[in-house]
Amino acid sequence: MGGWIFTPGSAYVAPGASATLDRGGRRVDLRYSSSVLEEFLAAMSEIQADFDRLSHTGDPVGAHRAGRTGQSCHA
Repeated sequence: MGGWIFTPGSAYVAPGASATLDRGGRRVDLRYSSSVLEEFLAAMSEIQADFDRLSHTGDPVGAHRAGRTGQSCHA
């Protein structure tokens, strides 16, 4: 998230605490959007892991399985 640090609500001791974004002493309370942001970050992490895995295998996003060997494939 660039220079921002995401801290999920579950990291805080206080029950019912919401997630926060922190940067340079500034804190943004994510009371209403924390679950959506957590899901988004988890999805982005999964996409990054898949990309890293596929880029190391030489199989561009499943091109061999799709019958498009040698062609560029965009997600």
